[in-house]
Amino acid sequence: MCAKDIARIADGGACFRLIVGEFGSGKSFFLNLIRSIAMQEKLVTATADLNPDRRLHGTGTARSLYAELTRNIATRAKPDGGALSGIVEKFIATAEAEAKAKRLGRSGRRPGEPMILSSYCIENEPTAKSGLSEMLREGLVTVAAMVRLLILRWYEPVSTSKIHGATLVQQVLAFLVQNGGAYAQSLWDTLCGSSGPFKAGTPQQITSLLRKLHEQRIIFQDPSGLIMLAPKGEQITSHFSFYAAFSSSDEFRIVTAGRSLGSMPLNRPLTPGSFLIFAGRRWEVMTVDQDDKTVEVKPASGGTVPPFDGSMGAMIHDRVREEMRLILGSTDAIPFLDPTAQKLLNEARANYARLGLNHTWLLQMGADVEIVLWRGDAVNDTLLLMLLARGLRSMNDGVAVCVKDASVDKVREVLEAFRTEGAVDPLALASTVLNKVREKWDYLLPEDLLNASFASANLDTTGVQEALEKHLEMA
Repeated sequence: MCAKDIARIADGGACFRLIVGEFGSGKSFFLNLIRSIAMQEKLVTATADLNPDRRLHGTGTARSLYAELTRNIATRAKPDGGALSGIVEKFIATAEAEAKAKRLGRSGRRPGEPMILSSYCIENEPTAKSGLSEMLREGLVTVAAMVRLLILRWYEPVSTSKIHGATLVQQVLAFLVQNGGAYAQSLWDTLCGSSGPFKAGTPQQITSLLRKLHEQRIIFQDPSGLIMLAPKGEQITSHFSFYAAFSSSDEFRIVTAGRSLGSMPLNRPLTPGSFLIFAGRRWEVMTVDQDDKTVEVKPASGGTVPPFDGSMGAMIHDRVREEMRLILGSTDAIPFLDPTAQKLLNEARANYARLGLNHTWLLQMGADVEIVLWRGDAVNDTLLLMLLARGLRSMNDGVAVCVKDASVDKVREVLEAFRTEGAVDPLALASTVLNKVREKWDYLLPEDLLNASFASANLDTTGVQEALEKHLEMA
């Protein structure tokens, strides 16, 4: 039974057992045996003894239990505990300052051990064809900016405007499980009312969601108006995976001329005419099949391929890009960089000065134009969609938005038009994105709520307008 349980867990499953026996019957020996077998199977174990100061509940005592568990996390390489710090160091740098802070805070250190965060950056040798991202060593500078902000105790502010549609789906179903059923008004008051966690939603959106769940035969409504789970909904909510609200990004299959190139997760919004980088080449998107997770592409002509797309698996905040500009515009050494990283930073600073990026924000680079607003991904992605809607073939290159086969004068003319017209409707932009289904329960959202949820989390039309006002006035 023990071997089957461990195999199930190693395969992504779960198991819970209580071992009961008299004093001296071998319970501790049995648990240590399971622990040893699990580590031999390359699993991570955590152990803690319960006592009056470490309980499953109680003021402060549950926290003590959790701290003891993290301190005693063990692997085959560190069987005596204290392994979590090594596990954390294996993560390549994440893009969010808050995530970095959390990793430092929960790294399972033993008393007296210092907080250590190691970040690893891969940088290519520059060539005559190097693009802006590579010349500015964007990966390295992003990490340096994140760590500097972490030292300043800055974290991404919590957004109260996000709708979190996927999580709303899960909470609606969980509410029905907990209460056996509910009326629509009760769901609204609890989840989306003035004190609810989804107050950014509207009555029309919750109504649309309930209709979609009914169409999918996940819920049904009896003659009195009571909403309950249908058999399909009961099947979803009874599975152990239901209560995990988040899942990893799905990978899309990349296809050209009927031939599969491979697969990759996609964090940038895609529309026909947009671009992506795969296998060291730039590809132009032709179609996106969200249900089949397939993107049809064709080779894109000209231009250089940026080695870094700026996403790092998360949305980069405006404040991070501002800090990156401060780093590039300074001559001060950064004490936490090693000598190689400092040398690469000096190269990036020299390129920053040579390109005049302290005062220039529109760069002609070959046949393309780079728009460098020094704003975060939400602004850059929004501007990208606006440019694509005007028929300009464009791509988010990370620190900049690249417009292909264009001149600075043409791009400036279009940006002036954007400023004159005012902020665009984010829902209209979201409706053009073909890969909006990203979160675990997004596939159950009606189109209007999916657009609203995507726009609230990924687009910033007001930020684009503010950036254009600032830079065009300076020009």
